[in-house]
Amino acid sequence: LPGQLGFSILFSTLFGIAFTFFGLREQLVLKRFYASPVNRVNILLGIGVSRIFFQLLSVIVLLLFGHYVLNFTLQHGIITFIEIVFMTIVMLFLLLGVGLIFSSIVKTDTAIPLIINLFGFPQMMLSGTFFPIEVFPKWLQEICRVLPLTQYNDAVRKISFEGLHITDCAKQLGILGVWMVITYIILARVLKWE
Repeated sequence: LPGQLGFSILFSTLFGIAFTFFGLREQLVLKRFYASPVNRVNILLGIGVSRIFFQLLSVIVLLLFGHYVLNFTLQHGIITFIEIVFMTIVMLFLLLGVGLIFSSIVKTDTAIPLIINLFGFPQMMLSGTFFPIEVFPKWLQEICRVLPLTQYNDAVRKISFEGLHITDCAKQLGILGVWMVITYIILARVLKWE
């Protein structure tokens, strides 16, 4: 289930954010927002948080279905559930930035799926989503270990299967934090309002 959660939020968040933001930009809605007295950060947060909220609902449904129907392990019950949701929120904010970057650098909406797949397919294959990264050569394992989806998958597995807490996932949170800083620095440079 951790791999399925990661796979689900990776693609649904990137597609949802990129297409939504691109559509608003093409229809000049963002240009009108930009000209209003509303702070630009608030506009981005409004768009982003609304999309994240819906993605979070799907994660909650998957977790509940997994727990009650598939006997997915929640070592510490509701505490484990909350920690997985927290980890998901961190990952969703990272993916929000990536989706906004993609929607800003493409010229047409037909390029969005291509660029998302260029980013998402390696994540899906190399991050331990469907099979362990130990099956890869050593040099490739080192690359796998720094991918954001690997960090998310590892943290959720530690929390759910090993009974560890979010405080035991400092390494994963740290690497995701580095990815987030890099992502939002790039976003600040490439973001287009029209």
